[in-house]
Amino acid sequence: GILYDRIEGGGIETTIRNICQEIYPEHFNIVLFLHERVKDSSIIPAGIKIVYLSSPQSSRSSIYDFINELKTGLEENSISILMHWWIHGPALLWITLLCHLMDIAVLTSIRFDHNFEVISRRQHYPHTSMLNTLRCIDKISCLNISSEIYLRLQGIDAIYLPNTVRQWDEPIPCNKRENNIAVSCRLHDRKKGIRHCLLVLKEVLRYCPNAKMIFIGSFEMPEREKIFYERAKNLNLLEHIDVTGWIRDPAEVLDQCKVGFSASFMEGFPNTVADAQARGLPLVMYDLDISIADNNPSIIRVPQQDIKGAAIELANLLLNDDMRQHLSRVALENIKRFSRERFKRDILDFLKNFDSMSHMRSYSPGEYRRALQMMAWYAGKSMPDY
Repeated sequence: GILYDRIEGGGIETTIRNICQEIYPEHFNIVLFLHERVKDSSIIPAGIKIVYLSSPQSSRSSIYDFINELKTGLEENSISILMHWWIHGPALLWITLLCHLMDIAVLTSIRFDHNFEVISRRQHYPHTSMLNTLRCIDKISCLNISSEIYLRLQGIDAIYLPNTVRQWDEPIPCNKRENNIAVSCRLHDRKKGIRHCLLVLKEVLRYCPNAKMIFIGSFEMPEREKIFYERAKNLNLLEHIDVTGWIRDPAEVLDQCKVGFSASFMEGFPNTVADAQARGLPLVMYDLDISIADNNPSIIRVPQQDIKGAAIELANLLLNDDMRQHLSRVALENIKRFSRERFKRDILDFLKNFDSMSHMRSYSPGEYRRALQMMAWYAGKSMPDY
């Protein structure tokens, strides 16, 4: 069983789709437990059953109804393992207790960030409460090394499980004429730093007047779209931006770009970073704990909110063909570490060995230092406004 609220175009949803495609029907029967209707059924492999549940709110009655619906669904479908991807939902502890009472293993995925202490629907879930709840879960996968280190130091069985990249045909040659910058994300999400993208583009135009930023994603919320275009107009950027809307396969759009950019303030599922790399795009991004960027010179990190620094790095990549083409080859070489074959092997190992402790590997001083830096950053910095 895989429990989440919806299957659309976000990072969690992409990873769930990857799991469905890689382990069904060869290894496991899969049942999706969702709250929202799947708009495009073609994105789910044929044969995977979907059970729709009501959405648990903060009230006792709604959580009671949800737990009863989930219990019925688990019983009717003979679920033996539940992968819970809704880690910050208000019913996490209830779900975990229910599954243990039914002798069902509970697996989940998490990152360490500001959401570790979360206010959800007016309910406050302190950091220590989240840790105690996570200790009740059979096994946890992490999306970066820092999360694995932190949780293991708390006595929680956690393993780093990197996401896969989409399998595309070989990328087109990196000799490109247009100075296009790709930004791929949920455009309505405040954490993705869309306002910063516009400010960075404004600065890039000082060095590269014909640059253009292509946004791959959708707003979903009309008010966010209105704010976006008003800001672009005020910055005189309307002729230098393009918005594609959400598309299932962004390869064609990425191939029109020379470089990628990410201004995200939090990213647990770096699918968009991997997508850009898989098309041979060097990437400039705000500094985040994304293991795909470790020891990877084709991903250039700048400090959070460093608009000028990001713009200079983007302009250098746009204008320096030799350097960009070299980093393009580096990107393609690095992305091989995140193949579908590795993902399939690791996810199967994760599912089949949930009842045994993960092997405790040793970490380098650099990995410990990185984990400490990220924990300090998340603990001391509040999320910026949109």
